[in-house]
Amino acid sequence: MKTSNNFENVFILEMANNHNGDMEHAKNIIDTFSSLITTYPFKFGIKFQLRHYDTFIHPDAKGSDAKLVKRLESTKLSDEQFLTLANYAKSRGFLTIATIFDENSIDLFNQCDFDILKIASCSADDLPLLKSLASINKPTILSTASLEINEILKSIKLLKKDNSNLAIMHCVALYPTPNAQSLLNRIDLLRRSLPGFEIGYSTHEDPSSLKSAPIMAGKNVNLFEKHINIKSEKYSINKYSAEIGDLEKWLNELMEYRSMCSISEIEKVNSEQKNSLIHLKRGVFYNPEANRNIFFAIPKKEGQLDVSDVDHDFVCKDKLVLNSALIKDSHGIGQDLTLNSVAEKLLFRVNELLNAKNVRLPGEFELELSHHYGIENFDKTGVIILNILNKSYCKKYLVFLGGQNHPEHYHEREESLKLISGRVDISIEGKLDEMVVDNYYHVPSNKKHHFVSHEDSILEEISTFDHGKGSIYTDQSITERGIESRKTKFKIKNLSNVFHLS
Repeated sequence: MKTSNNFENVFILEMANNHNGDMEHAKNIIDTFSSLITTYPFKFGIKFQLRHYDTFIHPDAKGSDAKLVKRLESTKLSDEQFLTLANYAKSRGFLTIATIFDENSIDLFNQCDFDILKIASCSADDLPLLKSLASINKPTILSTASLEINEILKSIKLLKKDNSNLAIMHCVALYPTPNAQSLLNRIDLLRRSLPGFEIGYSTHEDPSSLKSAPIMAGKNVNLFEKHINIKSEKYSINKYSAEIGDLEKWLNELMEYRSMCSISEIEKVNSEQKNSLIHLKRGVFYNPEANRNIFFAIPKKEGQLDVSDVDHDFVCKDKLVLNSALIKDSHGIGQDLTLNSVAEKLLFRVNELLNAKNVRLPGEFELELSHHYGIENFDKTGVIILNILNKSYCKKYLVFLGGQNHPEHYHEREESLKLISGRVDISIEGKLDEMVVDNYYHVPSNKKHHFVSHEDSILEEISTFDHGKGSIYTDQSITERGIESRKTKFKIKNLSNVFHLS
């Protein structure tokens, strides 16, 4: 499993003790839910619960009528049976996941080679156990029912895992959970408090309820857990375990609302919208007696300038037939690659990226476009630099577009770079690293380095004073172009975190 995507679209199917200690019933559950794998775009995993019963239950409580003890003892599986079921789940195409409840179960976890470690809410502040689980080098998911943020942070510290290898689950430990006590906005709280961590949803709601599905789609949650079971004459189903039909209905609801929220089709939809709206726009027509020799009216003709093409500075200098339409190509208005227009479009994109990560900037700052091979090639080679401070030390934000390359270069100043969001590879003196969110990468003075972005990304840069001499590039043609021809700077006003060119 790739480290940076360990938890993306993972759906945990929690068997818990619903196998009832019956191997045939356990395999039937696995078989029944295996149909989901080819139907939905998730990596489904069967989850087991591991307890070393000889030591987990107090000697005086063994064989007692205590509810939990009775349930655990009546559904006990041997280590060999767990190994058989784990291998069976893998053979059916599932990820395998296990919750460890005590230190003596770690050996069984390793023996079964489970893909993911899950920590239950009741163990999320089990400090001795967490310390032991830190030794397991597997992607880990931490459930957090009832925990405060400071308690979660303490658990994360004990686990010694970063956000590429640890995900956090919101859940409510009420079985089943009433809708009014689902606390779904806690997901937003967890995201704000634990930036960079995948935040998932472990649900114990009534299996027939579909109400959480559209909310999860709207919150763009990509990691889920539900308890599962199947009908049997021999065993009953508890009130929070979903049958296959219940889960399919919930997933269908989720997928429908995901499609409503998705922007993956934005270019296609925007094209259709533009075609729909173009006939409603006013066209630009010629009249030498009108202000700027033009007027606006409908209907607009094919290829004609419309009101979105002309600003307050536009004047028609050609002498045309009265009331004739102004055609785009005839008046030099087509694809706008002026630096101001590019900057305005990029500024909007930068604004969205920074706001999504709650990055706040001062009231005024400088935006710098580095277009090493010209503005027409900026989407492939370049970087957007936000110059925030340049005194005894220098602070900048580097914003890369997806697929953008920043060529190899070096400079006098030392710098430390932190990835805030996105995916960026950094090469320092030929050593290539995939940057990890919130980790710092130090670039000493005069050391060659370059960047490649795989998606829209933000880096924070802290450096020594920037003398403004510019960088020296391995490709000498870039350096020879001079700073003025490959860098363009704009003063930016920040009004309530909405940026405007000054």
